[in-house]
Amino acid sequence: MSLLGFMDAVLTEDESKADQERQRMYIEYLMMVNSRTPQSKDEKKAQEKFAKELKPKEFNQQKRGPAKVYKWDQELMNRLKAEQEKR
Repeated sequence: MSLLGFMDAVLTEDESKADQERQRMYIEYLMMVNSRTPQSKDEKKAQEKFAKELKPKEFNQQKRGPAKVYKWDQELMNRLKAEQEKR
């Protein structure tokens, strides 16, 4: 790797870290602004919507229940395997 390539990689990594820090600071600022008790119903709805949007997607997926389980068609699998072995 050339010196220029190395410097570019380091710069990209530094920019990524700075971007992550900006995101963290922005979210902390928004949480601080929205942490006070709401003064009206509209403000309460807005705060709940904000909190819901910040929540990671994996939390929302847990509410859906267990994943669907599919049964394998064993005869089809055996035929496909036999065809692959012939080749």
